[in-house]
Amino acid sequence: MKKTPVLIDTDPGVDDTYALLLAHLSSNIEVKAITVSAGNVGLKYTLKNALGLCDALAWEVPVYKGADKPLKISLEDAEDIHGQNGLCGFEYKNVLKKSEDLSAVDAIYKTAKEYASELVVISLAPPTNIAMALLKYPELKTLIKELVIMGGSTDKGNVTPYAEFNFWCDPDAAKILLESGIETKLIGLNVTMKALLTADDIDSIKSENKQINDMMKKVNTFYYHSYDEDKNVKLYHIPDAVAIFAAINPNGFEYKKMNVTCETAQNEYRGMCKIFEDSPNINVAIEVDSDKFKAQMKKIK
Repeated sequence: MKKTPVLIDTDPGVDDTYALLLAHLSSNIEVKAITVSAGNVGLKYTLKNALGLCDALAWEVPVYKGADKPLKISLEDAEDIHGQNGLCGFEYKNVLKKSEDLSAVDAIYKTAKEYASELVVISLAPPTNIAMALLKYPELKTLIKELVIMGGSTDKGNVTPYAEFNFWCDPDAAKILLESGIETKLIGLNVTMKALLTADDIDSIKSENKQINDMMKKVNTFYYHSYDEDKNVKLYHIPDAVAIFAAINPNGFEYKKMNVTCETAQNEYRGMCKIFEDSPNINVAIEVDSDKFKAQMKKIK
């Protein structure tokens, strides 16, 4: 079976790291490029984490350095969740892999031209890099087969009562993607919250690679969503991995077509998904097969 060519835009980040591990092992998709931006933490950390992961895996995919801040506002990261360096203090050792000379913006266009009408672009970060590419290269929206976006929410947020982090971090970029006219699947916070992993699920994910295994042990100690007192277990929320699952297994979700854009005003509603009934333009995930997602995660090694 021919693999679907994908480009992943990311800001590693614990959940991005799990997402990249999932993508690396997939038999359905082939990662042609990784573009990196600031988001969960600053760019110097997210880029180092992406390069370190690829180096540890001997993964020869090209990695491109992107935006260090959102389009119009200053960066407000999620260091309190991911730790100062994005991996709860874990650092890859003796990283030899370097980022490519080409910028992330130009790399997105170059990859889309190379795989015209085939490329799926997966947005796991504040979507600054992709928005900048769409602004610089208007032709780009005709070259991308599909966008899969981890961002937004149809109900409540995780940064404010209304906004999910990626869209809140760069709402102007999110608006550009949602209004681009590209065929889009939105994997919002609302559906990713239906695919929580238990501590037993997380503990069952083992890698034969010592650095990867050490990384997972470190981040799993600090990065978890909540504690279920009734069941006496930690619950883990890995939203970016759910978006990769959407690219790997299109039948693992139920979607509803909606007209979605993003609130860009700098007020309490910043980053909120604005949903209208007329002219639906986005395939919004509303249900996920959590058992299939868990099974997919347990294939990481």
